[in-house]
Amino acid sequence: MRLAVISIAGAALWLYRGLLFPADPLARYPWSSDAWGHLLKAEFLATEMARGNFYPNIFPDWYNGIQMLRYYAPAPYYLLVPLFRLTGDVFAAGNWFLFGCALLGAEAFLLFHRRIGLWPAVAGGLLSLALPDHLRVAFAEGNLPRVLASAVLPVALWFLLNLLDTGRRRGVLGLAVSVGLIVLSHAMMAAIFVVALGLFILVYWQLSDLPSSRSVGAAFLGLGAGLALPGWWLLPSLTGGITEIDQTAASEAIAAFPLTVSLNPVLRLGDREAFYVGLSFVFVAIIAILTWRRLTALTRSLLIVGLATALLSSTVLNPLYDALPMHHLFWPIRFLSFGGVALLLGSMSMVSDCSPGGHPQAPALAGPGSMSSERACSPGGHPQAPARDGSN
Repeated sequence: MRLAVISIAGAALWLYRGLLFPADPLARYPWSSDAWGHLLKAEFLATEMARGNFYPNIFPDWYNGIQMLRYYAPAPYYLLVPLFRLTGDVFAAGNWFLFGCALLGAEAFLLFHRRIGLWPAVAGGLLSLALPDHLRVAFAEGNLPRVLASAVLPVALWFLLNLLDTGRRRGVLGLAVSVGLIVLSHAMMAAIFVVALGLFILVYWQLSDLPSSRSVGAAFLGLGAGLALPGWWLLPSLTGGITEIDQTAASEAIAAFPLTVSLNPVLRLGDREAFYVGLSFVFVAIIAILTWRRLTALTRSLLIVGLATALLSSTVLNPLYDALPMHHLFWPIRFLSFGGVALLLGSMSMVSDCSPGGHPQAPALAGPGSMSSERACSPGGHPQAPARDGSN
């Protein structure tokens, strides 16, 4: 495990070396105007904290003055402040913030090593460093709050799976805290992730023997508690801002892309900011169809929900999405942040399912059947059910 942690950290450092230790001082500046705006807010917060004002109300330099910490989730800025103090350069602080989030999201894949195997988990962590949506959000959009929210997502998914499989009540706290941190990172992404996680709960419940009605209820309770914990900030933020934009006008501004664009890697050669889902996921879908009977419920659930949420960014499902209530508050292309993580984790789980060693056993259960009742691949490729011992 130690080697796995070091391997991912080393790969992250190597990939981000040009950002953290630029040969050209000008290379430390972000190319996205959105990133400049977030760094300006972090610099303002650092100045106010130095004056003893730890939760400033009005930020006078943004538009004609705005309640910054009401409309912008506070967690990213409070994390940027100590980085700013350590580096003495708000742009360097932003770069270390991006590196830290990428490292957190990648290392979080190791949490799943008992479910999918250690080396598939390591491979998933390494590949997450290069997920197209992660890179586009971090560098092309420069949306630092979204970067933090996406980094915490695998942790929330891990707590959710443990809660579904074991039914242990203490899992509710872990899920609630991780979802609460996502809320304090980016409210819209929290809402999107909660919807997607809720869909995953329902799909996994139908496909797996493991979740009981009680554990499913506890999972939804954990999601609800995660929204309630930061309610002191969330409720005031829901008044004004995007929630009061005219629905028709907001709907017209929501982007969707045809599959010929979102699955075309060639477009990125001429436009590094091009929207790209990842052509490799098409091959994942094909392989999943061919090996469907050999896949565990976990793999199937991740792939189903991952593909569904990823396709929301396309014009294929856009008419259906537009018919949903409050669709203007959930931008469909942002569901790709969940879809990419779910598809990547599902892909690594699929590799484990169909490897000669079969699928690792899930954590011990608190309810009937102390080991996973999901089917695992045998060396011959035929699913076999692990024996149950009937213990509590």
